[in-house]
Amino acid sequence: MRHRSAMLLMLVTCNFFLVAHALHHQKPAGGNVAKSCIPRERDALLAFKKGITNNANKMLKSWRGGQDCCRWRGVTCSNRSGHVIKLDLQGSRSFDKHYSLVGQISSSLLSLEYLEYLDLSWNSDLVGPNYNAPEFLGSMKSLRHLDLSNMNFGGDTVPSFLGNLSYLEYLDLSGSFRGPYYGYLAFPEFMGSLKNLRHLCLSDMPFTGRLPFLGNLSNLEYLDLSETSFTNSVPPQLGNLSNLQHLDLCCGEDLSPTDISWLSPLHSLEYLDLTSVNLSAALDWAHVLNTLPSLEVLHLEKSLLTSANQPLVHLNLTNLHQIDLSSNHFHHPVASCWFWNLTNIEELRLDDTHLYGPFPTALGRMRGLKMLYFRDNGNTATIQVDMKDLCALELMSLDRSLSSGNITELVDNLPRCSSNKLEYLMLRDNNITGILPDRLSHLGRPSFQPSSRPSQPAQPIFSLLSR
Repeated sequence: MRHRSAMLLMLVTCNFFLVAHALHHQKPAGGNVAKSCIPRERDALLAFKKGITNNANKMLKSWRGGQDCCRWRGVTCSNRSGHVIKLDLQGSRSFDKHYSLVGQISSSLLSLEYLEYLDLSWNSDLVGPNYNAPEFLGSMKSLRHLDLSNMNFGGDTVPSFLGNLSYLEYLDLSGSFRGPYYGYLAFPEFMGSLKNLRHLCLSDMPFTGRLPFLGNLSNLEYLDLSETSFTNSVPPQLGNLSNLQHLDLCCGEDLSPTDISWLSPLHSLEYLDLTSVNLSAALDWAHVLNTLPSLEVLHLEKSLLTSANQPLVHLNLTNLHQIDLSSNHFHHPVASCWFWNLTNIEELRLDDTHLYGPFPTALGRMRGLKMLYFRDNGNTATIQVDMKDLCALELMSLDRSLSSGNITELVDNLPRCSSNKLEYLMLRDNNITGILPDRLSHLGRPSFQPSSRPSQPAQPIFSLLSR
């Protein structure tokens, strides 16, 4: 009996300590357990909803009184405090009003004092008073992420009150400010004072004048000024942005820098787009780019480059996997280009470059190559390279570029791998002859076209397309 009593006492004691341990280590309500939203903030969101006149996509269908706003679509609350910290109401990227919000942006959002993330992008009919950006946004001092891209605000300038948002790390205003009567905009001077910015996107904005000085934004990692109207040179102070990883100046037809050496200090740069920027005077462009060891993607289409045969003794661009040099008229042998020894290239675009002659044998060593575009080069090149080891190759387009060759030999040189990925082989309007081998059956049915140049004898021109 005494033994049984002792055992019972031991069990009770153990249970006591287990319960005490569990209570001691129980996480407080402000830990990982989600809290209900603050009533005042729920009311603010409902007031915002009242300003929406068209909610055809039912984005705000879950926004109902008496319910936990932290569970509403597009709303995120802090697990610790229950305060609304994120509001993501991005509309349709197709500008379809059936999938976007229409109405006025209510100042009730000011009650979301802890809001850090606000995305109203792609709602082109969601505006403030008089169709302008609402001024109260400049008082939302907790914001770190603000995306107002592809909206449709009026006004003569980008509003200066956005300069009050000193904690901003992410700002995207792309395509949202069109200027007076769709005229030009002056670049906002306050932008250089937002020193916490890491991501700045101002593309498709009608800015005029010289590219601005942004060298003070030392934390910037992403800068997109594409499709703007800046003129003249690029300020060398951009080279002070040592943390920059993404730089897009695409389609700056009026930019004509004579010196791009300011790029050299940008050792973290991974993405560079200078499409349509006039680089005709930047003769050392390849040497400058060779100082960017982190570069992965390079776009230089239509940049008025005159050559790609610069002698680079040591290639530092070992991470580069995408190059587009299309529509630059080089007029030199294709084999003399500097990039053939970059074995990590996955996509190479050389359309309309006026490169000629035989492709180099180094092409056969580019084992990472997935896509090769070499179209519209005036039927002045030949390709007799052994490409049997290019097991990653998915597409090769050589339309209107080959001066001679045999289709049987070309096919014999194509990849021969256990898992062949080649799906597209395009050879329209080339001066090649021969009989189409059976080995191409996995590519789909070939079609035959007569020569489109009546001055030349009719001959079979191959177009091989994937199913």
